[in-house]
Amino acid sequence: MKFGGFVMKYVIITEYACTLIAGLLLFFMLYTKPRKTFAYTILFAADITSLCVSLLTILQTAWQSFMPHTSPAIPALTGGLFMLGYLVLAGLIYAYMSTLTSNDQFFHKSTILTVNLFGVVLYISALAAYLTGRLDVRDALSMTHFVATLGALATLWTVFVIGRRMKHTSRIVRLSFFVFVPLELLILVSQAFSDQWIFLGLSYAIPLTLFYILFHSNPYNEMTGTMNVDSLNTALSRLIKGKRDYMIMIAEFPQLRKQYYLNGEETIRNVMIDVCQRVERVAPTIHIYRMNDNTFALTSVVANEADRKEKLDAVIDAMEGINNFGRYQSYYKAVMIRRFKGVDNLLRLYALWSFSRERLSLERRSECFVVTNSVFEKFMGQQKIRETLEEIRDRKDINDPRVLCYAQPIYSVRTESFRTAESLMRLQVGDKVVQPNEFISLAEQIGAIHDLTRIMLHKVCAAVKALEKGHDFDGITINCSALEFMDRNLHADLLSILDESGIDHKHVRFEITESSMGDQYDAVLYNMEKMNDAGIMFYLDDFGTGYSNLERILTCPFETIKFDKSMLYKGMTDKAMDSIVTTMVDVLKESDKVMLVEGVETEEQSEYSINRGFDFIQGFKYAKPQPIEKLEGYFPKRENQ
Repeated sequence: MKFGGFVMKYVIITEYACTLIAGLLLFFMLYTKPRKTFAYTILFAADITSLCVSLLTILQTAWQSFMPHTSPAIPALTGGLFMLGYLVLAGLIYAYMSTLTSNDQFFHKSTILTVNLFGVVLYISALAAYLTGRLDVRDALSMTHFVATLGALATLWTVFVIGRRMKHTSRIVRLSFFVFVPLELLILVSQAFSDQWIFLGLSYAIPLTLFYILFHSNPYNEMTGTMNVDSLNTALSRLIKGKRDYMIMIAEFPQLRKQYYLNGEETIRNVMIDVCQRVERVAPTIHIYRMNDNTFALTSVVANEADRKEKLDAVIDAMEGINNFGRYQSYYKAVMIRRFKGVDNLLRLYALWSFSRERLSLERRSECFVVTNSVFEKFMGQQKIRETLEEIRDRKDINDPRVLCYAQPIYSVRTESFRTAESLMRLQVGDKVVQPNEFISLAEQIGAIHDLTRIMLHKVCAAVKALEKGHDFDGITINCSALEFMDRNLHADLLSILDESGIDHKHVRFEITESSMGDQYDAVLYNMEKMNDAGIMFYLDDFGTGYSNLERILTCPFETIKFDKSMLYKGMTDKAMDSIVTTMVDVLKESDKVMLVEGVETEEQSEYSINRGFDFIQGFKYAKPQPIEKLEGYFPKRENQ
């Protein structure tokens, strides 16, 4: 082979390619962010060694091709370094394979012994071959034949030693091992019989690259055989878009995070290895993914319902097998999801999982919740609400027709007429009207609650403006979320809506609960004072439902205290509670607070409320919630109209 005017004694183009591959692999290891484990450290060292071995092979050939009259000592030195490099490289590859197939991340005694034994055999054999004239350390092909023969024997020894541990390894490691060994043997045996070509570098360049791609640059964990969440999302997308039925199980091991600190990293890792390897042996179609420290996902296509049940039972049996380790008990909480019409994207699938996991008990025991049709129907109902709220949040339409404004008139004991009303929000979702208890907490979670409040305030202002033209009333209240009053700029936003409407500020009041103050009391009080200065009155809602700080209630600018119906019902049957209600009403009225009680539905409850000194009464006994436009039928008309 000609090269730059010189004739190469041997064809080493493959070694050039392997040198380039080793160099590129080193570049990726240094300038990307691979998953660094103990096995990665070995692989990194092996790649550097392989680069040196390939360069020594090229250099050895160069002495013979370009400088045939070079002193024999120089090729001999290069050959000796090549032998040493190959020994180190073979030992590192063996150690790497041993690490992949063992739960122990450190060298076993057998690994160290085998590497040392291989080194002794290599150099004794090299000495014997040199003395008998069968090895010429100055000749690249002679040395390549020699190490290829010993390398093939070492590979067979690796099969014998490591192969016994295959049943305790992850599926992906077993697969890579079964690919690596035949390929390695084929290359080494071919090299041993080649008279012209030198391609020994293929025996380590290809495996090292494949190992890096499989276990460090890509999502596979070499010990558990699991893949990362990015691979999970890809797999789930394919299952969702495909036509075959499937099962997806997402299992959490709540105690594993705790065990990490109690038993140490070694224990939790070994438990996870055991769990994953048990589960993946259930069926070849099962694939496992690690979502975070203690949450794993399992996917599998299934032929039918019977196949799904069989696989699910087998997976549960496999997980049950690790209930105890050390002095501590481990348990799992799992959700199994099958194909449902309507789950057509990842967001909806994860939402279904989140919805279903709430059905799991809080008991410290293993359980798997199987999502049924009835549960899925409830989930879809909630999803429609969520999607409606998200669209309302994103559209920012202050006149959004899906936010319905109802109102419940409130009876004044003193005037024996309706003077105020509480606005009540409803949500139109398709052809269904949804009550607040079904969507308020969800709106808070997804950040839509303030948009709902702004829409309600705008609609209340429109109703108030219509009522101001000919009716005599005190005002209409609006419920405000706890989260909103924690924003110190809330008052400016709400007052701007009031100002734009052109109504009298005193005709709009806000209801907040004492619990809304929480740790953000200063921010809540700041907003209340700013709005109170602008003529806005405040109602304290749900008084009596929890711990109440009387000093805080009296300090804040609450004009009306709204007793929860639970105090009313309890006070009518319990003398102690009756005494508390009576005392609290008297104390608060002495502080110039207006008393309002809600939930009055019967004549008996009405008489009790009046006798205890309540100023206003709200409940079905007097009026039911209805569209806010109908308030004109409850509020008296002005005398001059």
